[in-house]
Amino acid sequence: MKLLKKLTIPLLITMSCFLIFSCSKDLTRDEAKDLIIKKYGFPKYESNRFYKEYLQVSINQGVRDWKGGSIRRNFPENLNSFYKSGLITIGEKHIQRINNWDGRVKDWLVYTVTLTNEGEKYLINESENEYEVKTCVLSFGEITGIQMQKQANGASANYTIIRKATPFGFNVSQGSENRTTTFSLFDDGWRIE
Repeated sequence: MKLLKKLTIPLLITMSCFLIFSCSKDLTRDEAKDLIIKKYGFPKYESNRFYKEYLQVSINQGVRDWKGGSIRRNFPENLNSFYKSGLITIGEKHIQRINNWDGRVKDWLVYTVTLTNEGEKYLINESENEYEVKTCVLSFGEITGIQMQKQANGASANYTIIRKATPFGFNVSQGSENRTTTFSLFDDGWRIE
């Protein structure tokens, strides 16, 4: 019985210390990185869409049921840039449509846009009327700092992402961006809030 009393106090102290130190687990940079990549799906893409066909129209013309783009004088800047970079080809075709203004059948000039082999490398999705292409790749950079909030069982991590434009992202800003994410400590580990 005396032996049990002698062992009880050190055993309680040991268990208390274990509980205290196991509950105050700090968030490591590797844990924060893994959770951020998993939560936000890095690397990921930003995209843009453009039509497969563009109708040449004048100020007095219009077709209400047209499912493509329209051009009054010049091609949009992005299409010119894609063409010059060898990402698309531009063709022409003539179609007959009913003019909404006077009801007469008119011959319409339509510019067709087709992705080249180089452009197809960035294709995400294609519908009947549009292409969706990658304009930018976002990848995880690094954890730049972690601030622990012990009273709240939380932490916040500052990190960078790297933004790299594809050839379709001719006007996308590139470089690194700073971001912050907050974490909470649960009984099974850290989670992003």
